[in-house]
Amino acid sequence: MFRFLWKEQVYIGYDEAAYLRVCRILQNADIRYKNKVSVPSDRWAGPGFNMRGGTGLGINPSQARLFEVWVAAADYDQARFLIRGGD
Repeated sequence: MFRFLWKEQVYIGYDEAAYLRVCRILQNADIRYKNKVSVPSDRWAGPGFNMRGGTGLGINPSQARLFEVWVAAADYDQARFLIRGGD
């Protein structure tokens, strides 16, 4: 995953169910996290072109939103252990 200063990325993907599972696991373990939901198709559009509210032509609706979850670097090992099915 990706590391940015004090935080580490524990999840990035298009699957909303997996994203919600990761967030639930972190909440249950009292691990603070930051999340980001973005619409990648908005980044591809040029100036004056807005595709918000729809996926546009050629965009797979299941990949319309990109989910990211970040935790503090100090909590990264514990978070990865729990996400991968640890007890």
